[in-house]
Amino acid sequence: MYFYCFIHKNERIFNNKNHLTSFFMKEYDIVRLNKQIQDVLEDSIGTILLVYEDNKSCEVEFVNDAGETINILTVKFNDLY
Repeated sequence: MYFYCFIHKNERIFNNKNHLTSFFMKEYDIVRLNKQIQDVLEDSIGTILLVYEDNKSCEVEFVNDAGETINILTVKFNDLY
């Protein structure tokens, strides 16, 4: 039963970016933003620097194509994929 739920949850997480949770996200993971926040555009690439204890948000450094930092933001896991 547990194994089935784990697989089922995996499929849901990776097939629909709106249902992502922190279950698989940890520090130093590379992520993408699924909506624009401040000066960081949708689909921008970032690295998780810190996961907050609430397991609902994290600190992410977003970079441009040249690898230069655009911004460091606190982002909810639901806004990432």
